[in-house]
Amino acid sequence: MQNSTSAPRRRNHQAAKPYPDFPLTAHPSGRWCKKIAGKLHYFGPIAIDGVPAWREALKEWERQRVDLLAGREPAPQTAEHPACTIREICNRFLTAKKGEITPRSWKEYDTTVVRILEDMGREISLASLTSDDFDRLKAGFPATWGKIRRWNEIQRVRTILVNYSWEIRKTIRLAEQVDPGPNFKKGTGKDMKAEINRGRAKHGLRKFEAKDIRTILDAADTTLRAMILLGINAAFGQEDIGRLPIDAIDLQGGWVTFPRPKNSNDRRAKLWPETVEAIRGVLTERKEPANPDVKPLLFVTVRGHAWTNPIYGATAVTHELDKLLERLSMKRTGVSFYALRRTFRTVADETNDRRACDLIMGHVDGSIAERHYIEGFDDGRLVKVAEYVRNWLFAKPEGGSNHG
Repeated sequence: MQNSTSAPRRRNHQAAKPYPDFPLTAHPSGRWCKKIAGKLHYFGPIAIDGVPAWREALKEWERQRVDLLAGREPAPQTAEHPACTIREICNRFLTAKKGEITPRSWKEYDTTVVRILEDMGREISLASLTSDDFDRLKAGFPATWGKIRRWNEIQRVRTILVNYSWEIRKTIRLAEQVDPGPNFKKGTGKDMKAEINRGRAKHGLRKFEAKDIRTILDAADTTLRAMILLGINAAFGQEDIGRLPIDAIDLQGGWVTFPRPKNSNDRRAKLWPETVEAIRGVLTERKEPANPDVKPLLFVTVRGHAWTNPIYGATAVTHELDKLLERLSMKRTGVSFYALRRTFRTVADETNDRRACDLIMGHVDGSIAERHYIEGFDDGRLVKVAEYVRNWLFAKPEGGSNHG
């Protein structure tokens, strides 16, 4: 018989709360519990194979909380009617959007899903999510992220867990829309604009001066020179460059007619003689395409591949210009290939022909009325815009250019 004066048996499975306001208590039996109306209720083990399981217990508490506090017996999860888990809704979303959105956007959502599952847990019930879960996810965003990147990530999370889950609520038997709480939301359009303006004030305008573009053109090889000229002449971004087909170009007449890959909006621009000459040089040096998909494209790498990737985009175009800018000691934060497009718009707007500038940029809205307007558009207006930007770029310093 044990001596009554011996030390009391030590309780096993004691655990500290993961954070001060954690609603559950560690029970000596090794489970998380909570006393409600004088009765203990259990919500899962403190640890599984030595790994803390407080998140799972918390989700189970949230699933039962409303019923327990109302004095009702919570509905059990059964094999026939399982609660939709976070993993299930994420997989459903990625499957549904495959092919519906661009590969690059799909990859961004896939990365967001990885973050959701790692932070919130894979087998947690979607219906049990609370604002605390979303706030913790937000708090875990990398400190290096700027506001706009954080807002974009918040929007992707909301699209999956809030909007899409509610869209298919009947399929997954979701009774109420998931509420991420008041803190988990992106900035307004006004906030976004203010943040962009702050970035411009910090890093300066993300555009090139005319003298800088001339310096870059003089140092560029045949391919990069043609890319740069298309950027400032036709307002092409790196994605446009990577996807530009040969048959979109009329070298004889000096035109490029190529809908934007981003939104399929109509776009047309008059090509300068310098741009036409550069494109002819590219065609002369063009490598044999490595596969049929590359054959229609104007720009082909030295190994015969495309300059753009379905997931990562035309980063190779940006990288190529960045290397040259570094070599010329001209690299500035936020100023890379896409800055050519911004520069074009800044200069072209001085013509006061917004419609012509929009058509060159591919900013038309795609409506029937807009398309009808474009079909009858006077090419002479496009020529005037092209000549204005060309004069700005190649004007001699004594010509009185205001842009350098």
